Amino acid sequence: MGNIVGRHLDLQSIEFQEGSMFFKELALSIKELQEIKNVKEIIDSDVVQRLSKIIDYHTGLNITIEIGQTDPCIEIPQINKNNILINSIIKNSANSFDGLKLIADADGVVRGTVNLKTSKVTGIFSEFSTIMHMPLYMFQSTKFTPEEISAIMLHETGHIFVFCEFMSRTITTNQALAGMSKALDKSNSVDEREMVFITIKKKMNLTDLDAAELSKSTNTKISEIVVLTNIITQTRSELGSNIYDFSSWEYLCDQFAARHGAGRYTVTGLEKLYKGQWNISFRSLPEYLAFEAFKIAIVVGTYLFPKFGIIITLALAAMDSSGDGTQDTPEARFKRVRNQIVENIKNNTLSKNDVEKLNDDIKIIDSILKDVHDRRQFFGVIWDALNVFNYKQLNQKKLQQELEAIAANDLFIKAAEFKQFA
Repeated sequence: MGNIVGRHLDLQSIEFQEGSMFFKELALSIKELQEIKNVKEIIDSDVVQRLSKIIDYHTGLNITIEIGQTDPCIEIPQINKNNILINSIIKNSANSFDGLKLIADADGVVRGTVNLKTSKVTGIFSEFSTIMHMPLYMFQSTKFTPEEISAIMLHETGHIFVFCEFMSRTITTNQALAGMSKALDKSNSVDEREMVFITIKKKMNLTDLDAAELSKSTNTKISEIVVLTNIITQTRSELGSNIYDFSSWEYLCDQFAARHGAGRYTVTGLEKLYKGQWNISFRSLPEYLAFEAFKIAIVVGTYLFPKFGIIITLALAAMDSSGDGTQDTPEARFKRVRNQIVENIKNNTLSKNDVEKLNDDIKIIDSILKDVHDRRQFFGVIWDALNVFNYKQLNQKKLQQELEAIAANDLFIKAAEFKQFA
């Protein structure tokens, strides 16, 4: 997509935005909208435009809010269809039209920065526009609090911020690899190759890359593969998640909301959405067993009423499907948000009031987690047991979740509680 000029930050989480008014300003404006009773007045209210201005002020992103019948979502910019966040399911319908136009307007020199410290973008990342859709029903009742709606909007904003972050990272990586490839082609000795690898190691912060050992090989293609593997491994280490996992984008968006102080409300808001859908993870054990038994009975009944039985079976299976893999299951998702709050507690500069609030947030999430169990469909369990690839993927995902849980050990919470009374 052209060159990104500006300070490059290694791909990692945004910093915790302590003291940021972003979340609070969104919630205050949303509260105003909820006080409006007339539907047309809600949609046409100046407050809706103010929400867009708040997002722009705090992030630099040009996002227009539209309130209608669509569930919370955001339109993905047609900047770079090859962005690794765009999975194969939607890649065929994506294009790079807006990105090509921006390059043309900039005469081929594209400038922009993604600042993870302030969670703000500049340059090209502020120039393209997109639309965030929010459902009218959220503003027509008190079922969802202003804070919960604000958390949902932060999640959707996170989609675009993370999109920009990945685009910046991958372009910078491509430039570094291209430069390394050219330099290696001109290198005629081990010492010259070692200098190339030392340079790329420093530029990409590859702590595990053995420049001296790699320089002994004269096969540049193998060397490039080794470096790329190191970049992917390092990125996974920094991020806590594989950037090529389908669920990474959604995870980082939840993280974006949590690091803006909306972790607790991300969970409570999602809980209401999931319960409204009678999600399988929120069913009691008797409900779960009865419904799975009903599915089995329908399958058996298919022999008697083939067409009718198949349609019913597919409909029930789709209702309890875990989706396309772009989102974690509810329990795992809530735990990841909780882990973000635990991570924040590790900050020794927080005040006692801040620590107390974070501990309260964790207690509320824990109370919700007591009633959430990531159950799986009976037929799904059978399929995964027979499918070797699915079985390995599930084990890898479980390992990743266990590693995250270790990093967010409850000992940090206990230490913070002691600190409150110190």
